[in-house]
Amino acid sequence: MRWRRIRNSNKLAGLEHHLKELWQCSTRVAAFAYVLARTCTKVNADEALLTGMMHGIGKLYVLTRAAAHPELFASPAVLEEVIGEWHSSIGKAILENWEFPEEMAQAVGQQEEHGRMELEFPDLCDVIGAAVLMTRHGADLPALAAALKGLPWQHPPWTR
Repeated sequence: MRWRRIRNSNKLAGLEHHLKELWQCSTRVAAFAYVLARTCTKVNADEALLTGMMHGIGKLYVLTRAAAHPELFASPAVLEEVIGEWHSSIGKAILENWEFPEEMAQAVGQQEEHGRMELEFPDLCDVIGAAVLMTRHGADLPALAAALKGLPWQHPPWTR
């Protein structure tokens, strides 16, 4: 109900497409994260689901600011660039401010950092990163395979 009010707010007029896209993306990331966590890792699947839903909170923040200051974001390309560059760090800061667990805030903040090599086992950051890639590439399996190529968790050496 709250999400419907946000989407239908007059203050966000003109951003309906972005908000719908964000909602669809977040639900897909959450679903992929849940399944990956549950079937491929020791990461708590419910925590992965919630983190997947929250992964785009920085995008929502930027969109609400864009609606309040349309002169700053008159160009769709500029809006996309700002969202792309800032949403992860903004999302991490929001989750920290809301006192979410540090692992969740870190996973949101590092969702675009897919080449991490320091861990023996995949953690929540890896699950969210993989779910983001899976969502981004959809049914384009060759593109997904190319995005995953060479990443440390592409061929998992771990077992559940």
